[in-house]
Amino acid sequence: MSANDLDKAEQGAAEKLTKPENGSPEDGKAADGGLDADEVEPKLAPFAGMGKEELLKVSSEPFWVYTRWTLLVLFWLAWIAMLVGAIVIIVTAPRCAPRPELEWWEHGGFLRVFTRSFKDSDGNGIGDLKGIEEKADYLKELNVKSVQISAPYGAGNFTDVDPDFGTMADFDSLVAALHDKGLKLVVDFDPNHSGVDHPWFVQSAASSADDNAFKDYYVWADGVGGNPPNNWLSVTGGPAWNYSAARDQWYLHTFQPEQPDLNYRNADVRAAVMDALRFWAARGADGFRLTSAKYLVEDAALTDEPANPNYSGDPGKYDSLSHPYTTNTEETHSLLQEFRTTLDEFAKDGDSYRLLLADVMDANVRQVVKYYSSNGTREADIVLNYDLLALQGGADKPGNKTFGRIQSWINNLPDGKRANWMIGSANRRSNCCRLNSSTSQLMTAPRSLTSPLMTTSQRSTRSSSPPRSRSFTSRKQKTMTQQYPCRHNKFKVHDQRQGRDSGNKVHWTLLRNSCFGEYYKAYSIFNGKFTMNESHSSAFGRN
Repeated sequence: MSANDLDKAEQGAAEKLTKPENGSPEDGKAADGGLDADEVEPKLAPFAGMGKEELLKVSSEPFWVYTRWTLLVLFWLAWIAMLVGAIVIIVTAPRCAPRPELEWWEHGGFLRVFTRSFKDSDGNGIGDLKGIEEKADYLKELNVKSVQISAPYGAGNFTDVDPDFGTMADFDSLVAALHDKGLKLVVDFDPNHSGVDHPWFVQSAASSADDNAFKDYYVWADGVGGNPPNNWLSVTGGPAWNYSAARDQWYLHTFQPEQPDLNYRNADVRAAVMDALRFWAARGADGFRLTSAKYLVEDAALTDEPANPNYSGDPGKYDSLSHPYTTNTEETHSLLQEFRTTLDEFAKDGDSYRLLLADVMDANVRQVVKYYSSNGTREADIVLNYDLLALQGGADKPGNKTFGRIQSWINNLPDGKRANWMIGSANRRSNCCRLNSSTSQLMTAPRSLTSPLMTTSQRSTRSSSPPRSRSFTSRKQKTMTQQYPCRHNKFKVHDQRQGRDSGNKVHWTLLRNSCFGEYYKAYSIFNGKFTMNESHSSAFGRN
Protein backbone atom coordinates (compact mmCIF):
# COMPACT_ATOMS: atom_id res chain seq x y z
CA MET A 1 0.00 0.00 0.00
CA SER A 2 1.23 3.34 -1.03
CA ALA A 3 1.64 6.35 1.24
CA ASN A 4 -1.38 8.05 -0.33
CA ASP A 5 -3.54 5.05 0.39
CA LEU A 6 -2.47 5.14 4.08
CA ASP A 7 -3.35 8.84 4.38
CA LYS A 8 -6.80 8.27 2.92
CA ALA A 9 -7.46 5.38 5.23
CA GLU A 10 -6.54 7.52 8.33
CA GLN A 11 -8.74 10.42 7.09
CA GLY A 12 -11.72 8.09 6.60
CA ALA A 13 -11.35 6.69 10.11
CA ALA A 14 -11.28 10.23 11.54
CA GLU A 15 -14.47 11.17 9.72
CA LYS A 16 -16.26 8.14 11.12
CA LEU A 17 -15.35 9.22 14.63
CA THR A 18 -16.71 12.79 14.21
CA LYS A 19 -19.86 11.95 12.28
CA PRO A 20 -23.13 11.71 14.32
CA GLU A 21 -24.85 8.41 14.40
CA ASN A 22 -28.21 9.89 13.29
CA GLY A 23 -26.71 12.34 10.85
CA SER A 24 -27.85 15.41 12.88
CA PRO A 25 -25.23 18.18 13.24
CA GLU A 26 -26.49 19.00 16.78
CA ASP A 27 -25.79 15.48 17.90
CA GLY A 28 -22.14 15.63 17.16
CA LYS A 29 -21.38 14.56 20.73
CA ALA A 30 -19.76 11.51 22.07
CA ALA A 31 -22.12 8.85 23.32
CA ASP A 32 -20.78 8.93 26.84
CA GLY A 33 -22.75 11.68 28.60
CA GLY A 34 -22.84 14.19 25.83
CA LEU A 35 -19.20 15.25 26.26
CA ASP A 36 -16.88 15.90 23.42
CA ALA A 37 -14.20 13.39 22.92
CA ASP A 38 -11.53 15.85 24.00
CA GLU A 39 -13.45 16.52 27.23
CA VAL A 40 -13.43 12.91 28.47
CA GLU A 41 -11.03 12.58 31.49
CA PRO A 42 -9.07 9.40 31.84
CA LYS A 43 -10.08 7.25 34.82
CA LEU A 44 -7.26 6.83 37.42
CA ALA A 45 -6.86 3.76 39.64
CA PRO A 46 -7.07 4.50 43.48
CA PHE A 47 -3.74 4.94 45.34
CA ALA A 48 -2.90 1.67 47.06
CA GLY A 49 0.01 3.04 49.18
CA MET A 50 3.52 1.86 49.35
CA GLY A 51 4.18 -1.75 49.40
CA LYS A 52 6.02 -3.64 52.07
CA GLU A 53 9.29 -3.42 50.27
CA GLU A 54 8.95 0.36 49.81
CA LEU A 55 8.03 0.88 53.49
CA LEU A 56 11.00 -1.09 54.70
CA LYS A 57 13.22 0.84 52.41
CA VAL A 58 11.95 4.25 53.60
CA SER A 59 11.98 3.30 57.32
CA SER A 60 15.58 2.23 57.01
CA GLU A 61 16.64 5.68 55.97
CA PRO A 62 18.90 7.37 58.64
CA PHE A 63 16.49 10.28 59.26
CA TRP A 64 13.62 8.05 60.38
CA VAL A 65 15.90 5.80 62.39
CA TYR A 66 17.27 8.78 64.34
CA THR A 67 13.74 10.20 64.83
CA ARG A 68 12.41 6.97 66.33
CA TRP A 69 15.30 6.61 68.77
CA THR A 70 15.11 10.25 69.80
CA LEU A 71 11.38 10.06 70.65
CA LEU A 72 11.85 6.79 72.56
CA VAL A 73 14.69 8.21 74.66
CA LEU A 74 12.75 11.43 75.37
CA PHE A 75 9.69 9.44 76.49
CA TRP A 76 11.63 7.37 79.02
CA LEU A 77 13.57 10.36 80.27
CA ALA A 78 10.32 12.26 80.90
CA TRP A 79 8.78 9.27 82.68
CA ILE A 80 11.82 8.80 84.91
CA ALA A 81 11.91 12.55 85.67
CA MET A 82 8.28 12.51 86.77
CA LEU A 83 8.90 9.46 88.94
CA VAL A 84 11.94 11.05 90.58
CA GLY A 85 10.06 14.32 91.07
CA ALA A 86 7.18 12.55 92.77
CA ILE A 87 9.56 10.74 95.11
CA VAL A 88 11.38 13.98 95.94
CA ILE A 89 8.11 15.77 96.69
CA ILE A 90 6.95 12.95 98.94
CA VAL A 91 10.25 12.80 100.81
CA THR A 92 10.95 16.52 101.15
CA ALA A 93 7.45 17.99 101.49
CA PRO A 94 6.55 19.06 105.06
CA ARG A 95 4.44 16.50 106.81
CA CYS A 96 0.94 17.34 107.98
CA ALA A 97 1.07 18.63 111.51
CA PRO A 98 -0.22 16.09 114.01
CA ARG A 99 -3.58 16.84 115.51
CA PRO A 100 -2.92 18.91 118.64
CA GLU A 101 -3.80 17.28 121.90
CA LEU A 102 -6.87 18.74 123.51
CA GLU A 103 -6.46 20.63 126.75
CA TRP A 104 -8.26 19.34 129.81
CA TRP A 105 -11.06 21.86 129.40
CA GLU A 106 -11.65 20.87 125.76
CA HIS A 107 -12.72 17.26 126.29
CA GLY A 108 -15.04 17.20 129.27
CA GLY A 109 -18.03 18.73 130.96
CA PHE A 110 -18.25 21.43 133.63
CA LEU A 111 -20.57 21.51 136.61
CA ARG A 112 -21.10 24.97 138.04
CA VAL A 113 -21.72 24.93 141.79
CA PHE A 114 -23.00 27.84 143.88
CA THR A 115 -21.05 27.27 147.06
CA ARG A 116 -23.42 29.15 149.37
CA SER A 117 -26.42 27.01 148.45
CA PHE A 118 -24.92 23.67 147.42
CA LYS A 119 -24.08 21.76 150.62
CA ASP A 120 -23.86 22.87 154.25
CA SER A 121 -21.34 20.76 156.16
CA ASP A 122 -21.63 22.36 159.61
CA GLY A 123 -25.33 23.14 159.92
CA ASN A 124 -25.09 26.95 159.96
CA GLY A 125 -27.40 27.31 156.96
CA ILE A 126 -24.63 28.34 154.53
CA GLY A 127 -23.07 26.08 151.95
CA ASP A 128 -19.30 25.79 152.25
CA LEU A 129 -16.16 24.28 150.74
CA LYS A 130 -16.34 21.25 153.01
CA GLY A 131 -19.83 20.57 151.70
CA ILE A 132 -18.52 20.45 148.13
CA GLU A 133 -15.71 18.14 149.17
CA GLU A 134 -18.18 15.79 150.84
CA LYS A 135 -19.95 15.47 147.50
CA ALA A 136 -16.79 14.74 145.49
CA ASP A 137 -17.87 11.17 144.77
CA TYR A 138 -21.27 12.40 143.65
CA LEU A 139 -19.66 14.96 141.32
CA LYS A 140 -17.49 12.22 139.87
CA GLU A 141 -20.58 10.07 139.23
CA LEU A 142 -22.07 12.88 137.17
CA ASN A 143 -19.22 12.28 134.72
CA VAL A 144 -18.19 15.92 134.58
CA LYS A 145 -14.52 16.76 134.19
CA SER A 146 -14.44 20.09 135.98
CA VAL A 147 -16.21 21.82 138.86
CA GLN A 148 -16.69 25.57 138.79
CA ILE A 149 -17.33 27.19 142.18
CA SER A 150 -18.18 30.68 143.40
CA ALA A 151 -15.31 32.95 144.38
CA PRO A 152 -13.76 31.42 147.52
CA TYR A 153 -12.56 34.79 148.79
CA GLY A 154 -14.49 37.67 150.28
CA ALA A 155 -14.70 41.23 148.96
CA GLY A 156 -12.44 42.36 151.80
CA ASN A 157 -9.46 40.16 150.92
CA PHE A 158 -8.55 38.76 147.53
CA THR A 159 -6.12 36.19 148.93
CA ASP A 160 -8.02 34.52 151.75
CA VAL A 161 -11.07 32.29 151.98
CA ASP A 162 -14.32 33.96 152.98
CA PRO A 163 -15.07 32.78 156.55
CA ASP A 164 -18.61 31.91 155.44
CA PHE A 165 -17.11 29.23 153.18
CA GLY A 166 -14.45 27.87 155.53
CA THR A 167 -10.70 28.25 155.79
CA MET A 168 -7.71 28.10 153.50
CA ALA A 169 -7.12 24.57 154.74
CA ASP A 170 -10.63 23.70 153.55
CA PHE A 171 -9.82 25.08 150.10
CA ASP A 172 -6.57 23.09 149.91
CA SER A 173 -8.44 19.96 151.00
CA LEU A 174 -11.11 20.53 148.34
CA VAL A 175 -8.48 20.92 145.62
CA ALA A 176 -6.77 17.70 146.69
CA ALA A 177 -10.06 15.77 146.87
CA LEU A 178 -11.18 16.86 143.41
CA HIS A 179 -7.80 16.20 141.86
CA ASP A 180 -7.77 12.74 143.43
CA LYS A 181 -11.06 12.08 141.63
CA GLY A 182 -9.61 13.29 138.35
CA LEU A 183 -11.64 16.52 138.46
CA LYS A 184 -10.44 20.06 137.75
CA LEU A 185 -11.40 23.11 139.80
CA VAL A 186 -12.40 26.45 138.24
CA VAL A 187 -13.05 29.38 140.59
CA ASP A 188 -14.86 32.67 140.05
CA PHE A 189 -12.65 35.75 140.14
CA ASP A 190 -14.18 39.25 140.08
CA PRO A 191 -11.47 41.83 139.36
CA ASN A 192 -13.84 44.74 138.74
CA HIS A 193 -14.18 45.89 142.34
CA SER A 194 -13.44 45.18 145.96
CA GLY A 195 -15.51 45.78 149.06
CA VAL A 196 -15.55 49.03 150.99
CA ASP A 197 -13.98 47.11 153.87
CA HIS A 198 -10.97 46.07 151.80
CA PRO A 199 -7.72 47.55 153.20
CA TRP A 200 -6.98 49.12 149.84
CA PHE A 201 -10.20 51.12 149.84
CA VAL A 202 -10.00 52.03 153.50
CA GLN A 203 -6.62 53.61 152.93
CA SER A 204 -7.60 55.12 149.56
CA ALA A 205 -10.68 56.80 151.05
CA ALA A 206 -8.73 58.18 153.99
CA SER A 207 -6.87 60.85 152.07
CA SER A 208 -6.17 62.27 148.64
CA ALA A 209 -2.72 63.43 149.65
CA ASP A 210 0.15 62.60 147.34
CA ASP A 211 1.89 60.63 150.06
CA ASN A 212 -1.03 58.15 150.22
CA ALA A 213 0.20 55.11 148.28
CA PHE A 214 -3.39 53.92 147.78
CA LYS A 215 -4.77 57.28 146.68
CA ASP A 216 -5.42 56.16 143.08
CA TYR A 217 -6.29 52.52 143.69
CA TYR A 218 -9.92 53.36 142.86
CA VAL A 219 -11.66 55.68 140.40
CA TRP A 220 -12.06 59.03 142.20
CA ALA A 221 -13.32 62.29 140.70
CA ASP A 222 -14.47 65.72 141.82
CA GLY A 223 -18.16 66.48 141.69
CA VAL A 224 -19.82 69.19 139.62
CA GLY A 225 -21.75 71.69 141.72
CA GLY A 226 -22.36 69.15 144.47
CA ASN A 227 -23.47 66.53 141.95
CA PRO A 228 -21.69 63.43 140.58
CA PRO A 229 -18.87 63.98 138.07
CA ASN A 230 -20.97 62.84 135.10
CA ASN A 231 -24.17 61.05 134.13
CA TRP A 232 -22.89 57.48 134.43
CA LEU A 233 -25.38 55.02 135.89
CA SER A 234 -24.96 51.95 138.06
CA VAL A 235 -26.02 48.60 136.67
CA THR A 236 -28.32 48.28 139.69
CA GLY A 237 -29.88 51.69 138.98
CA GLY A 238 -29.17 55.27 140.00
CA PRO A 239 -25.90 57.20 139.75
CA ALA A 240 -22.70 55.17 139.48
CA TRP A 241 -20.98 57.56 141.93
CA ASN A 242 -20.93 57.71 145.71
CA TYR A 243 -19.67 60.64 147.75
CA SER A 244 -16.86 60.29 150.31
CA ALA A 245 -16.72 63.13 152.83
CA ALA A 246 -13.19 62.17 153.93
CA ARG A 247 -11.82 62.94 150.47
CA ASP A 248 -14.53 65.35 149.39
CA GLN A 249 -14.67 63.33 146.16
CA TRP A 250 -16.85 60.76 144.46
CA TYR A 251 -15.84 57.15 143.80
CA LEU A 252 -17.14 55.02 140.96
CA HIS A 253 -19.21 51.88 141.62
CA THR A 254 -20.50 50.05 138.57
CA PHE A 255 -22.65 47.92 140.84
CA GLN A 256 -23.50 48.49 144.51
CA PRO A 257 -22.08 51.46 146.49
CA GLU A 258 -20.37 48.85 148.69
CA GLN A 259 -18.40 47.66 145.62
CA PRO A 260 -16.01 50.45 144.52
CA ASP A 261 -14.39 50.00 141.11
CA LEU A 262 -10.66 49.42 140.97
CA ASN A 263 -8.56 51.81 138.88
CA TYR A 264 -6.67 49.69 136.35
CA ARG A 265 -4.82 52.67 134.98
CA ASN A 266 -2.77 52.40 138.15
CA ALA A 267 0.11 49.99 137.52
CA ASP A 268 0.20 49.03 141.20
CA VAL A 269 -3.42 47.90 141.05
CA ARG A 270 -2.77 45.79 137.98
CA ALA A 271 0.24 44.16 139.62
CA ALA A 272 -1.65 43.49 142.88
CA VAL A 273 -4.61 41.88 141.12
CA MET A 274 -2.33 39.75 138.95
CA ASP A 275 -0.60 38.58 142.14
CA ALA A 276 -3.99 37.60 143.57
CA LEU A 277 -4.66 35.57 140.42
CA ARG A 278 -1.29 33.87 140.75
CA PHE A 279 -2.05 33.14 144.41
CA TRP A 280 -5.12 31.02 143.65
CA ALA A 281 -3.48 29.36 140.64
CA ALA A 282 -0.56 28.38 142.87
CA ARG A 283 -3.02 26.95 145.43
CA GLY A 284 -4.28 24.55 142.79
CA ALA A 285 -7.07 26.35 140.91
CA ASP A 286 -7.09 25.00 137.34
CA GLY A 287 -8.95 27.91 135.81
CA PHE A 288 -10.80 31.15 136.44
CA ARG A 289 -14.09 32.71 135.41
CA LEU A 290 -13.65 36.48 135.15
CA THR A 291 -16.96 38.04 136.09
CA SER A 292 -18.08 41.53 135.04
CA ALA A 293 -15.37 41.46 132.38
CA LYS A 294 -16.72 44.23 130.16
CA TYR A 295 -16.78 46.83 132.95
CA LEU A 296 -13.11 46.66 133.97
CA VAL A 297 -11.74 49.90 132.47
CA GLU A 298 -13.69 53.09 131.83
CA ASP A 299 -13.09 56.21 129.77
CA ALA A 300 -10.29 58.24 131.35
CA ALA A 301 -11.99 61.55 130.46
CA LEU A 302 -15.22 60.51 132.23
CA THR A 303 -17.24 61.51 129.15
CA ASP A 304 -21.02 61.63 129.57
CA GLU A 305 -22.77 58.68 127.98
CA PRO A 306 -25.45 59.27 125.33
CA ALA A 307 -29.11 58.47 125.75
CA ASN A 308 -30.34 55.12 124.50
CA PRO A 309 -32.66 55.90 121.53
CA ASN A 310 -34.41 52.55 121.95
CA TYR A 311 -35.36 53.10 125.60
CA SER A 312 -38.56 54.77 126.81
CA GLY A 313 -38.76 53.84 130.49
CA ASP A 314 -37.43 55.27 133.74
CA PRO A 315 -34.53 57.65 132.94
CA GLY A 316 -32.70 56.51 136.07
CA LYS A 317 -32.40 52.91 134.86
CA TYR A 318 -29.12 51.58 133.51
CA ASP A 319 -30.62 50.80 130.10
CA SER A 320 -31.72 54.41 129.62
CA LEU A 321 -28.20 55.20 128.43
CA SER A 322 -25.88 53.66 125.88
CA HIS A 323 -22.53 52.73 127.41
CA PRO A 324 -19.62 53.28 125.00
CA TYR A 325 -17.48 54.87 127.72
CA THR A 326 -17.94 52.33 130.52
CA THR A 327 -18.04 48.97 128.72
CA ASN A 328 -15.98 47.06 126.15
CA THR A 329 -13.17 49.62 125.98
CA GLU A 330 -9.86 48.92 124.28
CA GLU A 331 -8.13 49.15 127.67
CA THR A 332 -10.40 46.37 128.93
CA HIS A 333 -9.20 44.07 126.15
CA SER A 334 -5.59 44.93 126.97
CA LEU A 335 -6.26 43.96 130.58
CA LEU A 336 -7.78 40.62 129.53
CA GLN A 337 -4.65 39.93 127.51
CA GLU A 338 -2.59 40.61 130.62
CA PHE A 339 -4.70 38.13 132.59
CA ARG A 340 -4.08 35.52 129.89
CA THR A 341 -0.33 36.20 129.91
CA THR A 342 -0.24 35.88 133.69
CA LEU A 343 -1.90 32.47 133.63
CA ASP A 344 0.39 31.31 130.83
CA GLU A 345 3.28 31.61 133.29
CA PHE A 346 2.18 28.37 134.94
CA ALA A 347 2.15 26.42 131.68
CA LYS A 348 5.68 27.65 130.94
CA ASP A 349 6.82 26.26 134.29
CA GLY A 350 5.64 22.81 133.29
CA ASP A 351 2.37 23.08 135.18
CA SER A 352 -1.02 22.37 133.60
CA TYR A 353 -2.79 24.91 131.42
CA ARG A 354 -4.92 27.45 133.31
CA LEU A 355 -8.32 28.09 131.77
CA LEU A 356 -9.67 31.63 131.41
CA LEU A 357 -13.42 32.12 131.09
CA ALA A 358 -14.83 35.59 130.42
CA ASP A 359 -18.32 36.49 131.64
CA VAL A 360 -19.33 39.44 129.48
CA MET A 361 -23.14 39.43 129.29
CA ASP A 362 -23.64 41.82 126.39
CA ALA A 363 -26.53 41.80 123.93
CA ASN A 364 -24.19 42.57 121.01
CA VAL A 365 -22.75 39.23 119.95
CA ARG A 366 -20.02 40.91 117.91
CA GLN A 367 -18.79 42.68 121.04
CA VAL A 368 -18.90 39.47 123.05
CA VAL A 369 -16.81 37.36 120.68
CA LYS A 370 -14.06 40.00 120.71
CA TYR A 371 -13.12 38.71 124.15
CA TYR A 372 -11.71 35.57 122.53
CA SER A 373 -8.95 37.67 120.98
CA SER A 374 -8.33 41.29 120.10
CA ASN A 375 -5.82 42.61 117.57
CA GLY A 376 -4.55 39.09 117.10
CA THR A 377 -3.75 38.58 120.80
CA ARG A 378 -5.40 35.84 122.85
CA GLU A 379 -7.73 36.74 125.67
CA ALA A 380 -10.32 34.30 127.04
CA ASP A 381 -10.46 30.61 126.13
CA ILE A 382 -14.25 30.61 126.46
CA VAL A 383 -16.56 33.63 126.43
CA LEU A 384 -19.85 32.71 128.04
CA ASN A 385 -22.81 33.19 125.72
CA TYR A 386 -26.06 34.25 127.42
CA ASP A 387 -27.98 34.83 124.21
CA LEU A 388 -30.53 32.09 124.81
CA LEU A 389 -31.40 33.53 128.21
CA ALA A 390 -33.12 36.34 126.35
CA LEU A 391 -35.74 33.90 125.06
CA GLN A 392 -39.14 34.40 126.64
CA GLY A 393 -42.48 32.66 126.23
CA GLY A 394 -44.95 33.10 123.41
CA ALA A 395 -43.25 33.87 120.10
CA ASP A 396 -39.84 33.10 121.61
CA LYS A 397 -40.67 29.51 122.48
CA PRO A 398 -38.10 27.01 121.22
CA GLY A 399 -38.35 26.36 117.51
CA ASN A 400 -39.29 29.92 116.60
CA LYS A 401 -36.20 31.99 117.36
CA THR A 402 -33.78 29.53 118.93
CA PHE A 403 -32.17 28.46 115.68
CA GLY A 404 -31.58 32.04 114.61
CA ARG A 405 -29.87 32.90 117.89
CA ILE A 406 -27.63 29.84 117.69
CA GLN A 407 -26.72 30.54 114.08
CA SER A 408 -25.92 34.17 114.91
CA TRP A 409 -23.37 33.11 117.53
CA ILE A 410 -21.80 30.51 115.25
CA ASN A 411 -21.51 32.94 112.36
CA ASN A 412 -19.65 35.45 114.53
CA LEU A 413 -17.47 32.98 116.42
CA PRO A 414 -13.76 33.28 115.51
CA ASP A 415 -12.23 30.25 113.79
CA GLY A 416 -10.94 27.59 116.13
CA LYS A 417 -12.80 28.87 119.19
CA ARG A 418 -15.19 26.92 121.39
CA ALA A 419 -18.87 27.74 121.16
CA ASN A 420 -21.19 27.65 124.16
CA TRP A 421 -24.74 28.57 125.13
CA MET A 422 -25.93 29.35 128.64
CA ILE A 423 -29.58 28.45 129.18
CA GLY A 424 -29.63 29.09 132.91
CA SER A 425 -27.79 31.12 135.52
CA ALA A 426 -27.81 32.02 139.20
CA ASN A 427 -30.70 34.44 138.77
CA ARG A 428 -32.43 32.99 135.71
CA ARG A 429 -34.24 29.68 135.62
CA SER A 430 -33.28 27.24 132.90
CA ASN A 431 -35.02 27.56 129.56
CA CYS A 432 -36.94 24.31 129.96
CA CYS A 433 -38.80 25.73 132.93
CA ARG A 434 -38.94 29.37 131.87
CA LEU A 435 -40.28 28.69 128.38
CA ASN A 436 -42.21 25.45 128.78
CA SER A 437 -42.44 23.44 131.98
CA SER A 438 -42.77 20.14 130.11
CA THR A 439 -40.11 20.44 127.43
CA SER A 440 -36.35 20.37 127.63
CA GLN A 441 -34.17 20.62 124.57
CA LEU A 442 -31.03 18.89 123.53
CA MET A 443 -29.58 20.74 120.56
CA THR A 444 -26.67 19.82 118.33
CA ALA A 445 -25.03 22.93 116.88
CA PRO A 446 -23.10 23.02 113.58
CA ARG A 447 -19.49 23.66 114.56
CA SER A 448 -16.41 21.57 113.93
CA LEU A 449 -14.99 22.70 117.25
CA THR A 450 -17.62 22.28 119.91
CA SER A 451 -18.10 23.54 123.41
CA PRO A 452 -17.44 22.54 126.97
CA LEU A 453 -20.37 21.52 129.12
CA MET A 454 -21.53 24.27 131.45
CA THR A 455 -23.96 23.16 134.09
CA THR A 456 -25.38 24.89 137.11
CA SER A 457 -26.21 23.07 140.29
CA GLN A 458 -28.00 24.72 143.17
CA ARG A 459 -30.29 23.41 145.84
CA SER A 460 -31.44 24.12 149.35
CA THR A 461 -28.68 23.45 151.86
CA ARG A 462 -31.09 21.36 153.89
CA SER A 463 -32.34 19.28 151.00
CA SER A 464 -31.21 15.72 150.45
CA SER A 465 -32.45 15.48 146.85
CA PRO A 466 -29.98 15.64 143.96
CA PRO A 467 -29.38 19.07 142.43
CA ARG A 468 -31.60 20.05 139.58
CA SER A 469 -29.82 20.43 136.32
CA ARG A 470 -30.41 20.49 132.60
CA SER A 471 -27.94 20.03 129.84
CA PHE A 472 -27.71 21.60 126.42
CA THR A 473 -25.17 19.77 124.31
CA SER A 474 -23.39 21.34 121.36
CA ARG A 475 -21.97 18.84 118.89
CA LYS A 476 -21.90 18.35 115.16
CA GLN A 477 -22.28 14.59 115.43
CA LYS A 478 -25.43 12.71 116.35
CA THR A 479 -26.38 12.89 119.99
CA MET A 480 -28.50 10.59 122.09
CA THR A 481 -29.83 10.89 125.60
CA GLN A 482 -30.30 8.33 128.28
CA GLN A 483 -32.14 8.69 131.55
CA TYR A 484 -29.96 9.00 134.61
CA PRO A 485 -31.41 6.99 137.57
CA CYS A 486 -34.18 9.21 138.90
CA ARG A 487 -37.09 8.88 141.28
CA HIS A 488 -39.47 10.85 139.10
CA ASN A 489 -40.85 10.72 135.58
CA LYS A 490 -38.75 9.20 132.83
CA PHE A 491 -37.40 11.13 129.91
CA LYS A 492 -39.00 10.30 126.60
CA VAL A 493 -37.93 11.40 123.17
CA HIS A 494 -40.72 13.75 122.19
CA ASP A 495 -39.60 14.87 118.77
CA GLN A 496 -36.55 14.79 116.54
CA ARG A 497 -35.84 17.19 113.72
CA GLN A 498 -32.95 17.64 111.40
CA GLY A 499 -32.35 20.33 108.84
CA ARG A 500 -29.74 22.36 107.00
CA ASP A 501 -29.10 26.05 106.81
CA SER A 502 -26.28 27.42 104.64
CA GLY A 503 -24.76 23.95 104.57
CA ASN A 504 -24.78 23.56 108.35
CA LYS A 505 -26.51 20.61 109.89
CA VAL A 506 -28.64 21.07 112.98
CA HIS A 507 -30.08 18.17 114.94
CA TRP A 508 -32.82 18.73 117.50
CA THR A 509 -34.11 16.25 120.05
CA LEU A 510 -36.97 17.28 122.30
CA LEU A 511 -37.20 15.42 125.59
CA ARG A 512 -40.46 15.14 127.49
CA ASN A 513 -39.94 15.48 131.23
CA SER A 514 -41.43 17.05 134.34
CA CYS A 515 -38.72 19.75 134.44
CA PHE A 516 -38.43 19.48 138.21
CA GLY A 517 -36.14 17.15 140.11
CA GLU A 518 -34.89 15.25 137.06
CA TYR A 519 -31.55 15.15 135.38
CA TYR A 520 -29.86 13.07 132.72
CA LYS A 521 -26.57 12.36 131.05
CA ALA A 522 -25.77 13.12 127.43
CA TYR A 523 -24.01 10.56 125.24
CA SER A 524 -22.38 11.05 121.88
CA ILE A 525 -21.48 8.84 118.94
CA PHE A 526 -18.28 10.03 117.27
CA ASN A 527 -16.32 8.13 114.66
CA GLY A 528 -18.45 5.09 115.33
CA LYS A 529 -17.53 4.95 119.02
CA PHE A 530 -19.97 5.35 121.88
CA THR A 531 -18.65 7.75 124.49
CA MET A 532 -20.21 9.34 127.55
CA ASN A 533 -19.97 13.10 128.04
CA GLU A 534 -16.83 13.26 125.94
CA SER A 535 -18.70 15.65 123.69
CA HIS A 536 -17.80 19.28 124.16
CA SER A 537 -21.12 20.45 125.46
CA SER A 538 -22.35 23.86 126.37
CA ALA A 539 -23.97 25.77 129.15
CA PHE A 540 -27.11 25.05 131.06
CA GLY A 541 -28.58 26.18 134.31
CA ARG A 542 -30.70 25.26 137.27
CA ASN A 543 -34.49 25.13 137.43
